[in-house]
Amino acid sequence: MKDNNEEKLFGEAKGLLFRWGFLLLYGFLFPIILQAGCTRTAHTEYIRKPFSKKNLDNKKTFTSLGKALEKPETVYSLSLRGEGMSAFPRSILTLKNLHTLVLNANYLKELSLSYSSIKEFPKKITQFHNLTYLDLSGNQLKTLSPEISKLQNLEYLGLSYNSLEHLPDEIGTLSRLEQLDLMNNKVKLPPSEFKVLKNLKKLNLFYNKFQEHEKEKIKKLLPNTEVKF
Repeated sequence: MKDNNEEKLFGEAKGLLFRWGFLLLYGFLFPIILQAGCTRTAHTEYIRKPFSKKNLDNKKTFTSLGKALEKPETVYSLSLRGEGMSAFPRSILTLKNLHTLVLNANYLKELSLSYSSIKEFPKKITQFHNLTYLDLSGNQLKTLSPEISKLQNLEYLGLSYNSLEHLPDEIGTLSRLEQLDLMNNKVKLPPSEFKVLKNLKKLNLFYNKFQEHEKEKIKKLLPNTEVKF
């Protein structure tokens, strides 16, 4: 009996994590809302049984996250436009029936999509021009899009625990970047454009395979940066 209960609990936990991953993955990779600063979120039941536009139009649009969290199972549409948010509220992930999410891109400064089963860089992120903090750690990224250059206000970029092998030259345009976390990837020598990152204070390269001469080259590229191998 004990073993059956443990298996049941494990299965429920695994299903919940799977649902959260798909919620953000589909929300940022498949845009359907025409307004700027809007994204779509979907959960596995929606993927199996899509809502028609008519059905969605009949659903109430919540304009308060607090009210939405009081009755999470009834929330299909949530608009936080004009709320002046500076960070993405992780509690949104508990809204398992959420289909439409509207954010105001002008205010968002912090966005964490860590451990969300993302396989490709979500280009919709680049509409949040005021982002200073972006965490994409713990996903399945193999490449980083050159469009990262559109996030000119980034000060922190977290890419640890992915499968990155190369970094685009455009990363050198992030002149305000102060911290770059690339721990536990497959990164080879960073592009020479790294040397123009004058404000980069910390670079984490733990658990990437570099030869000693490669480490020395990186240090020479970034003489004023604390580099960890």
